[in-house]
Amino acid sequence: MKFITVHTYYQPFLNSFYRHRDERRLDFEKTKNALLARQFGIGDAYSYNLRSMGHEAIDLIMNDPVLIRLWLRRNAGSDLLKIADRLPNFLYRKVIKSSNWLKYGLTTIFEEIRMQKPDIVLLRNVKLFPPEWVRKIREATKIGVIGQIAYSFDKFDWLREYDLVLSSLPNLVRYMKRRRIRASYLAHAFYKRMLRSMRKRTKQYDVVFVGGFTPAHLEEIRVLEQIAEQVPLKIWGYGVEKLLPQSSPIRRCYQGEAWGTKMFNIYHNAKIVLNRHGDVAPVKKIYANNHRLFEATGAGAMLLTDAKDNLHELFSEGKEIATYRTADEAVRKIRYYLTHDDRRRAIAKAGQRRTLKDHTYEQRMREFLGIIRTMPLRDSQVRRRGR
Repeated sequence: MKFITVHTYYQPFLNSFYRHRDERRLDFEKTKNALLARQFGIGDAYSYNLRSMGHEAIDLIMNDPVLIRLWLRRNAGSDLLKIADRLPNFLYRKVIKSSNWLKYGLTTIFEEIRMQKPDIVLLRNVKLFPPEWVRKIREATKIGVIGQIAYSFDKFDWLREYDLVLSSLPNLVRYMKRRRIRASYLAHAFYKRMLRSMRKRTKQYDVVFVGGFTPAHLEEIRVLEQIAEQVPLKIWGYGVEKLLPQSSPIRRCYQGEAWGTKMFNIYHNAKIVLNRHGDVAPVKKIYANNHRLFEATGAGAMLLTDAKDNLHELFSEGKEIATYRTADEAVRKIRYYLTHDDRRRAIAKAGQRRTLKDHTYEQRMREFLGIIRTMPLRDSQVRRRGR
């Protein structure tokens, strides 16, 4: 089968990637591959493992104005684009951001899908695809369109247009099914190839946290602030300088942004990785589901995560990971494990073994293919598949 996965990237990451690049001299395919090589989010974990299983797989990045410009240059030369190519980078970025980049992003993604004629398209940010665009994309595929969601969303009626919606939250899957949305559970995982890019340093970090700081994380930020006041915590992420006041304890711990391979190396050189889950409306925040669970354990650090109802299905608590329910409990456990090296190392090693055995993207893509094989098809899909 032929798959296309459509990603969206955080703007701070894109800004850091292009900071010293002149996009007028860039090539679309080389630039896209360089972005994927940074391993932001899942990077090329899906496509790499699907290809290793004998399938054809392509990655597209939808919300990158530079890639939009390069795609248009390669595929749809126009007088407007020629004018845009003569603009300095900073002015071009200002123009494209003030215009409707989403309009161009949707168009370029659809046209690329139409040219590639895939069996399945996986859209990893359903918020950006109104129903009419999902219908158009479905007609350009041989089998159908799959969405992926594990975040707050206020337009669940949109998801009825998908042939299937995947989520790493079991209660969100149940919520969607009750609303006649075809949904299946697929957990996140660790990209085993990242082990090749990790380098052990002489000096390790005691406790680290890498993540985002947004208005959606206010409750979790308060917990992190309480922890940061009492233990040697180092924090990387985006949003700190915009959201948090100078008086926040997190400011004293802040080390800047860390994406992809840099983030994995921080985890690899940390004694303890602290984890917390954000809110996901409309379902209750009772399930573990984020990437950090598997990134930290896969990188070889001891994971200390907020307790959730389904953690026992993923890891053995107290043996492969450690958990906390309050900031005070997190502080007590951090102090304990920083002074009991053998116990901490044993949990870290067991956690890594479990992740490499049960929670890699190689396993997840096998699960993904199994889900697709049992996916109920619409009448129009049956006709297309029979063509």
